[in-house]
Amino acid sequence: MRQFGILGDGQLAQMLAIAAKDLGIQSYSIGSKNSPAAQVIQTEKAPLDKTDHFIVESEFYNFESLSSENKEKVFPQMASITTLKNKLNQKKILDKLNIPTSPYEILKEDSIPRGTDKVLKWAEFGYDGKGTLLIHKNTKDSEIQSFVKSARERGTQVYAEDKISFKKELSLVVVRSKNSFVSYPLVESIQKNGVCKSVRTFQSNKNLQDLAENYAKKLGGELNLLGTFAIEFFYINETLIVNEIAPRVHNTGHWTQILQGGSQFHLHWKALLNQSLDLPIPPKYYEMSNLLGSQTFEVVSSPKDILLPEGLELHWYEKLECRPGRKMGHLNIFSNSERIFDNLKEEVVRIEREIWNLVEGKQNGQS
Repeated sequence: MRQFGILGDGQLAQMLAIAAKDLGIQSYSIGSKNSPAAQVIQTEKAPLDKTDHFIVESEFYNFESLSSENKEKVFPQMASITTLKNKLNQKKILDKLNIPTSPYEILKEDSIPRGTDKVLKWAEFGYDGKGTLLIHKNTKDSEIQSFVKSARERGTQVYAEDKISFKKELSLVVVRSKNSFVSYPLVESIQKNGVCKSVRTFQSNKNLQDLAENYAKKLGGELNLLGTFAIEFFYINETLIVNEIAPRVHNTGHWTQILQGGSQFHLHWKALLNQSLDLPIPPKYYEMSNLLGSQTFEVVSSPKDILLPEGLELHWYEKLECRPGRKMGHLNIFSNSERIFDNLKEEVVRIEREIWNLVEGKQNGQS
């Protein structure tokens, strides 16, 4: 039987592994025995011999640890991943393809940008609010200097991006194989302290959806980018400006797990195997809510067996420690009835409280 490795061991690796099992694909992850991925599949410290392909969980994986032979087996191609992991490279590619993005400039040595209309970003290693600094009137020079110093200690550049006054933040998740291209609907993402808190249905029009898909096709063709990838947009003046690109399965696509066998994870595997990319029709209303930690504690128990009403699904990542802002799991809410959907959203408030009480051990009298 063919064997596939997953480079990484976090929640994305876990969900890729679950989809692989659904499709009858034998996979293993490379990482820790205490990781989210290790809860569902075999986990190894290093790649096994005779692995057919390697799926990428994160663009920041240490690819230099792979042998030359194994680098050739990475999906999508390493050239695409290593190009897009650098956000300055993303900007240059967008400019080349005439795809709108916010104006930017590389921060010169020891220079401090002035004004409150700038956002500082690390070119690499930034995610979930890390590597981003919004400059406002109370921002101290020492705070900027510390931000720049942290970037340079990591060996990455800093650039200043114009702050965009957008109406909404949108995301498009698409899947591209050698012979096919499919797209999920545009969704709206809601941020909390730079971390995605929820993703919900966006009532888009065909022109906006077509525009987003056209940008995805351009990027996919230019970079030979295969599999699932995501583009995050600013929605402004009834059009789209690209914020960032993620060359992998993405948090804003977790809602697709409600599509039986048609999630972003299933289709990522199918793109690798060049199988048909069948995309089920989603329900009329859907939302994904990330379960973000608010404090640090050791997880006491898993809530995965908690009883949920129809139209609610819990995906718990089985992380052993909770920290502020850390993604511990997510809830998917869906229905074709607006009334039922609204009722389920009200239930989520209670269910989230029950989940946190359970994982902290409060229901067992612990603090």
